[in-house]
Amino acid sequence: GRIYGADFPVVTVEDWVASQARLMDRLGIERLAVAMGGSLGGMQALQWTLDFPDRIAHAIVIAAAPKLSTQNIAFNDVARQAIVSDPDFHGGNFYAMKTVPARGLKLARMLGHITYLSEDLLGEKFGRDIKGDDYGFNYDVEFEIESYLRYQGDKFAQVFDANTYLIMTKALDYFDPARETGGDFAKAVAPAKAGFLVASFTSDWRFPPERSREIVKALVKGGKDVSYAEIDAPHGHDAFLLDDVHYHRVVAAYMDNVAQEAGAGGRTKPLIVGGTELEEMKGYSATADRPHARRGQVKRRWRAQPARTDEQDPRCQQPRLRLRSHLRDEQVAAVALLLGVGQADRLGPLESLPLPRLEATVHRDDVRVAHRAQRLAGK
Repeated sequence: GRIYGADFPVVTVEDWVASQARLMDRLGIERLAVAMGGSLGGMQALQWTLDFPDRIAHAIVIAAAPKLSTQNIAFNDVARQAIVSDPDFHGGNFYAMKTVPARGLKLARMLGHITYLSEDLLGEKFGRDIKGDDYGFNYDVEFEIESYLRYQGDKFAQVFDANTYLIMTKALDYFDPARETGGDFAKAVAPAKAGFLVASFTSDWRFPPERSREIVKALVKGGKDVSYAEIDAPHGHDAFLLDDVHYHRVVAAYMDNVAQEAGAGGRTKPLIVGGTELEEMKGYSATADRPHARRGQVKRRWRAQPARTDEQDPRCQQPRLRLRSHLRDEQVAAVALLLGVGQADRLGPLESLPLPRLEATVHRDDVRVAHRAQRLAGK
């Protein structure tokens, strides 16, 4: 056969979910215990609950949104234009010409990577550090952030297919379950029967927490079983890919409950948590292969941390998950799930929390505290 190239059709999140369901049919899998995803993956997990509500028990939706913002669509279009404007793109049939649009892919990745990280993290990791002793007053790479972005762009262009990048960003743009319900997202999620864990990160400015709270508000309004975690992490949107101890504990606790519900038993070993450094930065040395880096300005900040159990990690003793109650409404209560807190009593009396009513589940042996508030209208 031949490579599809430009002939491959544009697909949507709904198409992906439908294809996954057909694969499950072929494999003889009747029902999913849980579907979990971050960003575009979170949108797929959400779509599963709408298109196949009887075939999924739980969905974990991380750093996602009910639909893309105008700004996000704009970022995606700039990235696509960088690719299609590359002379080596050849209308998508670049493989037939034995080339790849590497320059366009590089630029698309550089732009995207900036949006995946927080400003604070970039400042902490790179600041205004430069490679040489002083400014060169030219257009070569001078700042460490320039070098890092170009490194990421070059690496990405070597391994990722340009047409796939275009298709994925279009799928993001088109995702909008409420489009068929006149913009009413609560009505759009009405078919869902699954339980939900929705998680966001405070420093994520591309898919900020308020977008996740839109999802939560719609689910709670519909009386769905939902828990919400807003995690204080400094990494930006990429936090859902990284080794943040509190994020992992949130997901692990929820997955433990899913496993018990499915009859798979409990955890037999402690949760293993890796370092907190960015995975993308672990393989990037500020001094390796660059002997002219200015000594004293490039700090050793990318050293990978050894894996450790949560019992060994002193960071677990400081609560970094914050209870949020932004969904104040007569009919809707905020839904929160807090984990990674050393002692349950650090939260204070449950009655003092600004929620109509709380159901608390405390597992002190695993240092877990979960608070859930659900819509009480009609109950």
